[in-house]
Amino acid sequence: MLDFQNMTPTNNPREELESLAKYRKKIIDEIAELRKLKDEAESRIVELVGLKEEGTTTRRSNSFVVKTVGGLNRKIETKDYKILEAQLGENFTDLINVKMDLNLTNFRTADDSVVKILMEHLVMSPKKPYIKIEEIK
Repeated sequence: MLDFQNMTPTNNPREELESLAKYRKKIIDEIAELRKLKDEAESRIVELVGLKEEGTTTRRSNSFVVKTVGGLNRKIETKDYKILEAQLGENFTDLINVKMDLNLTNFRTADDSVVKILMEHLVMSPKKPYIKIEEIK
């Protein structure tokens, strides 16, 4: 691991700047490598624990409770807002937030006919899995 505290300042600002620039570059390289290793570990955790399309999956090891949380991003195509407003009428403002995000609470309880219309205009993609690890005491 790199140790900034043990770097010796010099009387030559140019040399010190050179050292700090190299030090910073090494840190950035290490962070990138650590992110890659973290992503690989998380992918394996998801393989071992499983991942619901939406919701939490929990598994235990000897020392840890590990949870994966899956979800879907839901986005309405901008070109479809006017179409939806005409088709949904008064339901439009209940289901679509002002910033044009889907109101998921109302969506989940909406009438099937309304959901069917919305589904034709939604673009869904998986969210990045969230992983929570708690040590068992």
